[in-house]
Amino acid sequence: MELSALISALRACGFSPDAEELADILWLASQLPATKRRSPEKSAEKADQPDQDAKFGGDDSIYPPPKQELPAPPTRTREAPQKAGVYLPPGADKKAGPSFRSPGVAALPGKLSYARALRPFLRRVPSQHHHELDEEATVQRIADTDEWLPVMRPTPAHWLELDVVVDEWPSIVLWRESVHELITLLTDLGAFRSVQVWS
Repeated sequence: MELSALISALRACGFSPDAEELADILWLASQLPATKRRSPEKSAEKADQPDQDAKFGGDDSIYPPPKQELPAPPTRTREAPQKAGVYLPPGADKKAGPSFRSPGVAALPGKLSYARALRPFLRRVPSQHHHELDEEATVQRIADTDEWLPVMRPTPAHWLELDVVVDEWPSIVLWRESVHELITLLTDLGAFRSVQVWS
């Protein structure tokens, strides 16, 4: 289907998508599973074949009924394709057109496999800057030396920080949701001291 025919069909249904919405429609259509369509030639051949189980009355029961000729389809004149502006003009409001719902797909499939692959980063190491009270060692020190001084130990901390660099090329708009879900997964995993995003 040509792009102009798709836009005409959408407008006939009452939708006037802008360039971003049209790009989403085309991307979602490419993600849907392909359906098997029966070609008109095969359908016509199957319709022309006689039914083996059908029983015809009379002396001519071994012969199928005569075929009926169908009228010729009307000829259609092909109209010149209309040129449609796919790109938004400068300063145009992206929310000016009517909004409509479209079926959503997982932007980042296989999140569980990513979480399993990042499990080794969940380990903790002694912190070099933060300490906490070691109660057992403090009690043992008081019992041995009669000195009421606390014993401190390093606090367990994450051993890595993560910086995510995102490209700002215009085509990244198709991967915006995937990048957002990836950053959310890395943050919620709790395996890093900090997760910073850079452009």
